[in-house]
This record gives sequence, C-alpha cells and structure tokens, in this order.
Amino acid sequence: MKTPSLTDALIPIVFLIGLLTFNVLIYGDDALSGANQTALILSAAVGGVIGVKNKYSWKTIYHGITASISSALPALIILLLIGALAGTWLISGIIPAMIYYGLKILNPSILLVAACAVSAIVSLATGSSGSTIAA
Repeated sequence: MKTPSLTDALIPIVFLIGLLTFNVLIYGDDALSGANQTALILSAAVGGVIGVKNKYSWKTIYHGITASISSALPALIILLLIGALAGTWLISGIIPAMIYYGLKILNPSILLVAACAVSAIVSLATGSSGSTIAA
C-alpha cells in the first residue's frame, strides 16, 4: 500500500465533474432524471481502479466503502423521514393550507423572506436547523 498522490486523488473527482458536465450538456433540463447515478458509479469504479493501482486490496477498499456508507446512513434516514413527512403534509393538505393562510396574513411579496426569517429564528432559538421542520 502506498499513499496516493494528489493527482491520483483528484482523478475520480475530475472524472465525476466531467461526467456530470457532459450529462447536463446532453440532457439539459432532464439531467436529473437518472444519468447522474451512472456518473457516480463510474467515478467510484475509477476510484477503485486507482486504489488497486496504489496496491490497496479489494478487502481494504470494500471496508472503506462500507464505513463511508454506514457513517452517512443516519443522515440519509433523517432525509428519508423528512421527505415522508413533507409528502404526508402535501397529500393531507397541510402545506396548501399553510400557503393559503400565509398569503392571507402576509403580503405575497414578503412571504418568502418572512418564511426564511422565521426558519432562521427558530433554528437559532432551538440550536438545530433540523428542528425548523416543526416550525
């Protein structure tokens, strides 16, 4: 095992940026429809090849991948639950009601600024940006 050079470390990142740029140029407005996942997987494969080139075993690379995924999993679960909550609120009419009554209480020209300000105040008051979901 040898420490990868700066060039080796940057190759997967540059490759990913290149693929994502190509994706946006080719697909335009539909760039978010699925080809980005392919770019991520191909860039991960390039990173794996560079790891093998630097004498890392597949077992070491695999353990690095699983450690990274397991450290990101709690945040992904929170985002999944926030998405489920937002979907539930949208289907049940809570979000449209908030917009309707928000526009009745506030002038529409300042609604977005007021929503941002209220979220910032709640975030500062509670010490957590995640708790602004309840506001």
